[in-house]
Amino acid sequence: MKIILIASVIILMSPLSFVQSSFAGQTFTNTDLEKYKRDDSGAIIPEKPPQPQKPEVRISRGSGEKSKKYWCSKGTALKTKVDRAKDKVEEAEKVLADADNPTTVKKKKISTEQRHKSAERKVRSAKKELYRAEHELAALEEDAHRQNVPPGWLRCQSGY
Repeated sequence: MKIILIASVIILMSPLSFVQSSFAGQTFTNTDLEKYKRDDSGAIIPEKPPQPQKPEVRISRGSGEKSKKYWCSKGTALKTKVDRAKDKVEEAEKVLADADNPTTVKKKKISTEQRHKSAERKVRSAKKELYRAEHELAALEEDAHRQNVPPGWLRCQSGY
């Protein structure tokens, strides 16, 4: 008699009877089984929603020649701008070096200090221009990279 009483208590307390009583009358499908899958410890693993994939940006190769010309012209123009800015910086630095030299006196009689300050302003201005031009070129390269443009297109190389 005690054995029957203990067995009935064990059956009533078992997880199987709990599941049967709380989900009585429901039908489960395979998707429900995946949704409520348990790991080895018995804990329910929540189903993770699928992560959205980022769309891949591609350049259509059909209009590639037009795109190639665009990227080539933009890249060439900005590289020319950077080269000119570098030349201006070199020229301004030469003027700054000559500003303190009394043998390079020009027709106008300007003090050495004024020539020096003027040359320093020109050097700063030229360096700012170079900085901007280099950043414009870097931004174009980054934009081209994001749009999957072959690197040779910015350098006007054929074969791509």
